[in-house]
Amino acid sequence: MTSPVRRITPKKAILVLFDISAAVAAILFACLIYYSGSIPASTLDSLRNTWYIYLITSGFVFYLSGFYDQMWAYSSGTAYLSLFIGVSFHMLVMVMVSQLLGERLGFPIYILYWFLLLTAVSSVRLLYRL
Repeated sequence: MTSPVRRITPKKAILVLFDISAAVAAILFACLIYYSGSIPASTLDSLRNTWYIYLITSGFVFYLSGFYDQMWAYSSGTAYLSLFIGVSFHMLVMVMVSQLLGERLGFPIYILYWFLLLTAVSSVRLLYRL
């Protein structure tokens, strides 16, 4: 018995592009919120050095979490639980990667990041369902 082949349809490709863009935008907005609109130069340097890691890891973690296996027009509560788990795991991965690279951001920034990213990916799917 073979497992089903995962296909990325044009609609799912739009979701993938939105999700990876939201990951990069969420860390920037988290810093803007935390620093009240004036991000210190050292934090901007950290973001410049790591933005592409947010992009790559979000796509990889979200794909493995099953974000793109769902039919969001007919999704249930368990589908939204996968969003919560995937975004949480992605944030933990980013905390570890940032620590390993020495590009540390404050813990409150990561909490804001988690909240903003979860809100973004959940909202777009709720809108899609409506």
